[in-house]
Amino acid sequence: MSAGVALSKLSLLGTSPISSIPNVISNITAIPIGQLTIAFIFILVLLEAIVLRRQFSWQNLLQLIPGSLFGWFIDAFVRFFHSLPNQGRL
Repeated sequence: MSAGVALSKLSLLGTSPISSIPNVISNITAIPIGQLTIAFIFILVLLEAIVLRRQFSWQNLLQLIPGSLFGWFIDAFVRFFHSLPNQGRL
């Protein structure tokens, strides 16, 4: 999934819904999309804790692990794919 996000960002074809907000902020700022995706997932888990209140358990925090890996891999794939030739890039 991370490779798909990186390819869609670099090809300017758009991104998936989970990566659209980090992508827009990444285009405005100099912060990489993967780091913003990690921050966005942390915010979503915080909002989940607020909404669920007492039903939120420590096990729900485990979703931060794959979320962080997802963001890290997005940045790794963006760096890797950026070196590939692209005829459409200006």
